[in-house]
Formats: sequence, C-alpha cells, structure tokens
Amino acid sequence: MKNTSGSGNTFVGDNAGRDVVTGSGNSFLGSYAGQLNTGSNNTFIGSSGGYSNTFGTENSFVGRSAGFANSSGTNNTFMGSFAGNFKQHRL
Repeated sequence: MKNTSGSGNTFVGDNAGRDVVTGSGNSFLGSYAGQLNTGSNNTFIGSSGGYSNTFGTENSFVGRSAGFANSSGTNNTFMGSFAGNFKQHRL
C-alpha cells in the first residue's frame, strides 16, 4: 500500500487500492479493485473493478472488471461484469 496523503479510504481484498497515493474518500472491495487509482470519491466493488482508474472521480463500478478500462472518466456508473469496457480483459 502506497497511500501517503489520502484519507477516508476503505480497501478490502488482495491488492485493492494498492497504488493509491493521494486519493481520498474511496471504497474498494475485491481483489485488485482500484489498484491504479489516484482519484477521489470512487466506489469499486468486484474483482478488478476500476483497475485502471487513475484520475477519474465520483465513479461507481459494480461487477467483475466493471470499469476496468476507465482511466479518467468522472461521474460514471457501471454495473455488471466487464461493464464500461471498450474490450474485454481477462486476468
């Protein structure tokens, strides 16, 4: 975990929020959920949900790999496995 200046975050799951440095107010549940996140006020539920989110804020992704490809989109809601992806990703 690299969280150095973020606050109010909740990460549950293997590598959930692993690379979060500055993001605040995030809730990630599931292995690798929000792993690359630096944004704030996001909720990612499901394995690899929001994995590539870097600058996106105010997002809610629910389902395996939901929002996986989102990097900077804001105010999005994706529900279901692989929802919000341009192409399917298999880990």
